[in-house]
Amino acid sequence: GGGHGEASSLKTEGISAQRVKKRLVELLKGDLKNIYLENFVSSPPLVVYEKETAKEALQKLVDFGFAGAPVVDRDGKPLGVIFKKDLLRALKHFEQSPKVAQIYNPDIKVLSLKDTIWEAENILSKFGQKLIPVVDKEGKVAGVLTRLDIFKNILSETPNKSEKQKIELPSHIEEFAKRVGQLAKELGLKAYIVGGVVRDILLGRPVWDLDIVVEGGSALELAKRVGEVYGVKVHPFEEFQTAHLKIGPLKVEFATARRESYEKSGAYPKVEPASLKEDIFRRDFTINTLAVALNPEEFGTLLDYVGGLEDLKKGIIRVLHSLSFVEDPIRILRALRFAGRFGFSLSKGTKALLRQAVALGVLRNAPKGRIANELRLALREERFLEILKLYKEFGILEQILPQGFQWSMLKEESLKRLKELLAEFPNIEQPGWILFANLLMGLKKEDALQVLKELSAPSKVREYYLQAKEEGGKILKVLKEASLPSELVKSLKPYRDEAILIVASRSSEKVQKITMFYLKELKPYRVKIDVEKFKKMGLKGKELGRVIEEEKLKVIDQRFAPLLEKLREES
Repeated sequence: GGGHGEASSLKTEGISAQRVKKRLVELLKGDLKNIYLENFVSSPPLVVYEKETAKEALQKLVDFGFAGAPVVDRDGKPLGVIFKKDLLRALKHFEQSPKVAQIYNPDIKVLSLKDTIWEAENILSKFGQKLIPVVDKEGKVAGVLTRLDIFKNILSETPNKSEKQKIELPSHIEEFAKRVGQLAKELGLKAYIVGGVVRDILLGRPVWDLDIVVEGGSALELAKRVGEVYGVKVHPFEEFQTAHLKIGPLKVEFATARRESYEKSGAYPKVEPASLKEDIFRRDFTINTLAVALNPEEFGTLLDYVGGLEDLKKGIIRVLHSLSFVEDPIRILRALRFAGRFGFSLSKGTKALLRQAVALGVLRNAPKGRIANELRLALREERFLEILKLYKEFGILEQILPQGFQWSMLKEESLKRLKELLAEFPNIEQPGWILFANLLMGLKKEDALQVLKELSAPSKVREYYLQAKEEGGKILKVLKEASLPSELVKSLKPYRDEAILIVASRSSEKVQKITMFYLKELKPYRVKIDVEKFKKMGLKGKELGRVIEEEKLKVIDQRFAPLLEKLREES
């Protein structure tokens, strides 16, 4: 440092002033305790080798009374960690005992013997990691550090309780959130806004759907009380201990904090009441685990158990445990949807676990209805092309769709063009299904219809898919060759708009311009005809209808023929 020769300075980060003071006092007294991990680790460590089977690894942990252990390669270098609960899940989900290499969690922080105890505490508190492999100079696991190993050290130094981070809720949410917190307190409960809502608030995105988790009792009780105060109807779901209600523009779901277990891969989970922390740990990705306290005494306090805030800042999608995708394969689709929506990337470990789950074919076990819903959500996203590119990278649609589906540039380009065409019709219903129908065009008709049936697609989707598939050639010929507006009106009248848009998206820019001309100008145009004039001529019934229709077409040609001719010349 500056000053005279005997002066010095030290800068510390992530360590409270009280702990630094305690160390300085110990130093001055000559009894400074060593702060390096070599004095805290459990050594020699129990390790599990990646080539061992899950059954062998579980037996090892049981025999020696360990909850978890580092996973190492044959040279003793750390690859990840494995816990008994992960091994038990694996043995339940796999018919034959898999290798540890297929199921361990590679997303871990590793420290060295010369790192400090404070670095270990930072990892355990910020990332929720329960066990830290500690390596020697050669990079081999020399010991492990657990929360228990540093517990006494933390107590002995009794640091000041760090100030909890608080966030400001959007103005249209804050008043309602405070009222919910007060009502929860009166009922002896605790309430928290959790999950994607908190994520979106921190990202500055608009929020109108609130997920509120209730700890210490039933969410139904709090939801009922909120409904009474605001005079709105509550929709309870006793089986799941959840309730929905609407407060002005806000859609609110109350849910009792719960833990989950899965009987088999892809199955719906069994649930039972639990603590908020357990509820958080059952969630899909770290960025969706953040919670905000609503009770008055800690209103606005941000709770982050697994490093979700840091992952959010860095743009990382990270799963919470190694069997996340195996237990709930829909998380595969959700991970890629979030990555595409936010422009985030998968963590190294999450990417590896996702690839393993896809290779195991777990998506084939997922409920078709949940797959359909996730696909619709993905196809509604503004950055849907990025999501579909991720689907392509990881071979997702090949598992969801029948054998024979293959990607091509034509599909990707037609999807992009169809998305652009659909943007011209903001009132069109369920655009996701239209895009999905376009994806199916390359399949055999029977296979595509089976997919639509399995996904419970609306009947109209089947209708416009069949029109585009079977009559696409006729539609395209009309769009290319019709010389008069009346020809477009007569020939395209039997077909749904969605079918015409699908056909156009797979053709040239010229065809797309004619399509937009037909759908936006010709089809909505209403011709006023003096019907009484024709009745006075003695026309009636079908003959009257035919003449009126011919008259309408004449008016359309007079009105729009120059525009159509100009379009064709420009194209």
